[in-house]
Amino acid sequence: MDIQFTIKAQDALGASVRIAAASGNPQVEPIHLLDSLLQLGPGIATALLDAVGADTAALAREVRAKVEALPSAQGSTVAQPSLNQPALKVLNAAQSLAKERGDEYVSTEHLLIALAQDGGPGVSDMLAAAGVADPDIQGWLG
Repeated sequence: MDIQFTIKAQDALGASVRIAAASGNPQVEPIHLLDSLLQLGPGIATALLDAVGADTAALAREVRAKVEALPSAQGSTVAQPSLNQPALKVLNAAQSLAKERGDEYVSTEHLLIALAQDGGPGVSDMLAAAGVADPDIQGWLG
């Protein structure tokens, strides 16, 4: 994967792998990435969520519940989680968004928009239900 990420986006990706591993999930899914963005604390992604009126605390609780409901495995033979196809699709969509905006690096706002657009059932639907629709977010980016 030849995508350049900002430090915050790298932190979010690393956190999504750690969240999946801590939860015993064999793959990093888009829901893990959304969970990591919500856990990063104040930043562009959470500012965008606040700007469109999303209840970030309620969204974080719902995301956490979905992560906890994923199939899990425990034990010493469990391998480090890797990105699944939907998560890779989100990263590629984020890269395309960054290029469209003339940005050299993929940042957390690109990841959030890609999750809203291409996060798959469960993630995109959850963001839409929270009041986060892709045109809403893109409007705040200018």
